[in-house]
Amino acid sequence: MFFSPKKRQKKEKGQESLPFELLIAVILMTFVFLIGGQALQKANQERCFEELNSRVNEFKFNLETAINNPPGTIREFPFYLETCPGRGKIYVKFTQLTSPSACSALCGGERESCFILEQGFKEFVRGTTDIQLITNIFSCVDVPSNFQRPATGCDPIDTVWTELDLAGNAISPQNEIPFNVRYKFIKKASSTNPEICVYYKTIR
Repeated sequence: MFFSPKKRQKKEKGQESLPFELLIAVILMTFVFLIGGQALQKANQERCFEELNSRVNEFKFNLETAINNPPGTIREFPFYLETCPGRGKIYVKFTQLTSPSACSALCGGERESCFILEQGFKEFVRGTTDIQLITNIFSCVDVPSNFQRPATGCDPIDTVWTELDLAGNAISPQNEIPFNVRYKFIKKASSTNPEICVYYKTIR
């Protein structure tokens, strides 16, 4: 079968344009997959942040319930946190603030001091070995500013549970609290400041 010169030229041009069209298609597909992957990662991060926020709020609720309820109140619960995609190691701090302006901004109203839960990620500063804290959540904890560990101490439960002085920890330099553990809060009887014993044990 023979083609006229014009038909042969047209066929050759079509064959020459095919690799270029294929290259464009590959580039477009790569771009679509890249954008889709970034969108999926962002959606996964947002879901992870929501889950972290929910679990930090659960810790806050249990602490508030234990301190603000009658003596003998016991709250026991797991506090498990898992890092989010593309982020560093998680940290959680229980901190006492003594700045009225900061407390008013975070908790509302007028307060001389307040307690907050701060949750975020520890990440390396680009090009260095320094670690920076990137805060994701601030939660105001609605407990009396004078709550404390009992002056007479907390009775040991057994060798599995470790006591944590939460009030003292709030003013320590690091003031980070353990997670991926099981907590137990016990409200004690007191005629003065609210007193609470806090214990935790590793989740097995």
